[in-house]
Amino acid sequence: MISMKKYFLIKAICLSMMIGILACNNQSGEQQTISVSKISQVALTIPDEIKIFAPFENYLMDSAKIASSPLKVYVSVNLSCPSCLEKLASWKTIAQELSKSNVPLILVGHSEDKFELIKYLCKSKAIAFPYPFFLDKNGAFLAANKIINESGELNAVLTDGSNNILSAGDILNFPEAKSALFKKIKNP
Repeated sequence: MISMKKYFLIKAICLSMMIGILACNNQSGEQQTISVSKISQVALTIPDEIKIFAPFENYLMDSAKIASSPLKVYVSVNLSCPSCLEKLASWKTIAQELSKSNVPLILVGHSEDKFELIKYLCKSKAIAFPYPFFLDKNGAFLAANKIINESGELNAVLTDGSNNILSAGDILNFPEAKSALFKKIKNP
């Protein structure tokens, strides 16, 4: 017999998955890479409300080294969306490629389920990621960074150490955008 606590946990996870599937806007688009000259926002804003969630050990970089990195790639992911969470394996591969150039991938997560699904998946070891997660509990990151919020297809932003935007594009779905981002990393 299932205890009430497990019953409600399973029910909450199923409900979160259903909401995530309905809430995700995974539209295909023409946009691959945005040139810096077309970006109205010149720098990313990192709100103080962002909290670090580090459920694993042996990260490629710790949070202090990430903060002082001369180049960074920011990604915003809905951590209550099952189809978005499936893409974590692709982000993990990209993070490992970026680490060869000492560039961290900063995954800023937002959630409709108070991060319960991602916490459960991490605790149960169903997923692993080479960097800590940065949790945007109040939606402040997306609110402050319209470039990410307004584009359903833009999924990565390369910045310098001061968070000035150097490049942006859909590096998961378009190899050309990924190549352009890696080229920019080699020649900032």
